Amino acid sequence: MILYRPGASILVISDEPDLGGLIALNLRLRGFLVEQTDLVLAQSARWAPALGRPSLVILHLDAADRVSLGQIQRLAGRPWAADVPLLLAADKVAAIATLLQIPPSAVLQHPSDVGRIVAKARSLLGAQS
Repeated sequence: MILYRPGASILVISDEPDLGGLIALNLRLRGFLVEQTDLVLAQSARWAPALGRPSLVILHLDAADRVSLGQIQRLAGRPWAADVPLLLAADKVAAIATLLQIPPSAVLQHPSDVGRIVAKARSLLGAQS
């Protein structure tokens, strides 16, 4: 079993609540502190993660063609997102990655592959410990 840093937390931001919830549940079952929210709320200047600054942000976009440049830029500009590793899971990762102000730490092209998303998150956080 990989040991993770005490207090390491993951913020799952998803445009699809069911898949986002499944990702969050699988991460919790593996011992992570996980918070889940949707893309619209995460962009709000009045919202911040309840668990504090996350150790990893997972941006899960099941319908990437419905996400605008402004949405991605607002999300990337949130103070709690600065210098936090980002795992991008989307069907059009290349197009979305170019919209981000910082390059993602990892990209996965199949947003419905929950197992790969969880494995990559574990890998990214295991490397930080």
